[in-house]
Amino acid sequence: MVLWIVGKQKIGKGYLVRLLKLLNPSGFEQMTLSLILMGESHSRFDLAPYETRNFVSDMEITENGKIDKDADWALFNKVFGGDTVGLEEKFKKKRSGTLKIKGIFIQNLPMIRVENEATIERSIIIPTLD
Repeated sequence: MVLWIVGKQKIGKGYLVRLLKLLNPSGFEQMTLSLILMGESHSRFDLAPYETRNFVSDMEITENGKIDKDADWALFNKVFGGDTVGLEEKFKKKRSGTLKIKGIFIQNLPMIRVENEATIERSIIIPTLD
């Protein structure tokens, strides 16, 4: 599952993620959502560092909607759907594996448009109060 925390700027949305990071520093990893949404055909996104992590977060997803409208949600769905993904580390043989990570994504309003059914099924959206 993926947790989306969405709301106005400067109201404290990032405190939850910072607290989780302090409680579990070896289980946290930063993830850039825009790189994943470029799609597997455009870039090789190295997923190996996330294999041993408990959760990942992108605390600043977009500024004024910089994520392309034609974003490819397939890799995102594989990562958070328990599917087999390619894990490639430098100077090591490419292998496959399943990631057990949970995603926490924080975004200022307006939220990026998600029209992919699989992504919607994997998402929990929490709008913050003003």
